[in-house]
Amino acid sequence: MPKSKKKTFKKIKLLFFSASRAEYGMQKYFINYFRKNKKFKISFLTSGSHTSHLAVGDTSKQIKIDKINVSKKFQISLKSNTSKDAAKYAIILQKAFLKYISKANPDYVFLSADRFETFAVAQISMILKLPIIHLEGGDKTSGGALDDNIRHSLTKISSLHITTNKESFDRVLKLGEEKWRVFKIGY
Repeated sequence: MPKSKKKTFKKIKLLFFSASRAEYGMQKYFINYFRKNKKFKISFLTSGSHTSHLAVGDTSKQIKIDKINVSKKFQISLKSNTSKDAAKYAIILQKAFLKYISKANPDYVFLSADRFETFAVAQISMILKLPIIHLEGGDKTSGGALDDNIRHSLTKISSLHITTNKESFDRVLKLGEEKWRVFKIGY
């Protein structure tokens, strides 16, 4: 009688990227949820305000307190708040992210919100045909910032959408996303 083989499964590699305290504040719940599940292998990458001691509130300390392992910090200095410097930053981040992701080979990339750093990471992920899970799609920012353009662009290149309220859920559907790909976790 043949010996029974123990079933083995390939862990799903889920890569999270965060560039700000606001993104991390939402993502940490998802990171904790998935890292408790043996079916997933979690990677967490940081950049932006997480790597700047000049930023409001040193978020790297909070990440340590939360006992979340940072797989890679992209330590890139933003020289000023001009659009030109932000574009230079994004290019440097894309090169560093491409180098990392080529070795890490994740199954999914989990991104939040509307930051230009996140958009830089999303562009590389999309080109490499990595499915993107986007948290906070469909939200709307008052004040005319680039946030809405970036957020809605992230929605259009993402595979799955996690919205935080009914209005955002409806807005993602109006952007043409298939209903089965959109999940509402808020009211």
